[in-house]
Amino acid sequence: MSQRMARQCTSAGIAIVLGLQSLIAFKIPCPPKAIESLSHLRVCCPPTLWPFLDYNTYVAPHYEGEVVNRTVVVGIPQKGKPITLRSRDLGISQRQLREKFVPAVRRGNRESVRTMLRHFDKQKRRAPLNSIQLENWPLKVSSDKEVLASRRMGRRLELESAPSPTSLETAGY
Repeated sequence: MSQRMARQCTSAGIAIVLGLQSLIAFKIPCPPKAIESLSHLRVCCPPTLWPFLDYNTYVAPHYEGEVVNRTVVVGIPQKGKPITLRSRDLGISQRQLREKFVPAVRRGNRESVRTMLRHFDKQKRRAPLNSIQLENWPLKVSSDKEVLASRRMGRRLELESAPSPTSLETAGY
């Protein structure tokens, strides 16, 4: 194969990969489920898109001395110590935790929160949760190590059907 032919094949390969990445980035082969008229176009949805990404890979930079807020979900059982809930404990992705679960707790949407807690409730070794609390565990960016700044309590959502007036608290959110 001549050098010219090799360049053309390489260029064509690069163009195809960039074209596929563009299709995936704009979610063309996986339109939202809410648009029923486009449901026949749902041919390639995550995670079958690998190695192409359907989300941004970069976020804004953080500089030394800056404080980065980090929301942590804490489950408070009827008996025992509070439990830090991670996405894997709930059987959801980190993105779903950040974009669906945390906003549902902030809005006080008990039904949504209970639905997302089903996976957690099925784990036999866990005590049933009485409430969910959002906490802010900010990190101060440092070149040496992570420095935990002061914690702040946030929204607390009682999972019982009839909450008392003091059961829904907000502080700093």
